[in-house]
Amino acid sequence: SACIRLFAEKFPAAFDRNRTQPLKIDIHRDAFDRIDDVSRKAIRRALSVWTRQPDYLRAVAAQGAIRVDLDGNPAGPVADAERIFAQARLGEEGSGNE
Repeated sequence: SACIRLFAEKFPAAFDRNRTQPLKIDIHRDAFDRIDDVSRKAIRRALSVWTRQPDYLRAVAAQGAIRVDLDGNPAGPVADAERIFAQARLGEEGSGNE
């Protein structure tokens, strides 16, 4: 989507398709503050698409994964419950139940 391309252009350290990383919790609020020319609805939609991709889920599911902010700075570890949820989502996709 155009919004995801915008994220990749403005925040390449956080939105790199070759190195997908878990994003900071509530990163949409940071995006609202830093992107003026896109609606909040479009930002939320783009983040939803990004965070449902298998590569993103694999990044969240990885043991010891660290979340990043829009600039790629560490923003805390992925919680065990989040890691387990991502693993479950990946299992659902693998079985065709999505």
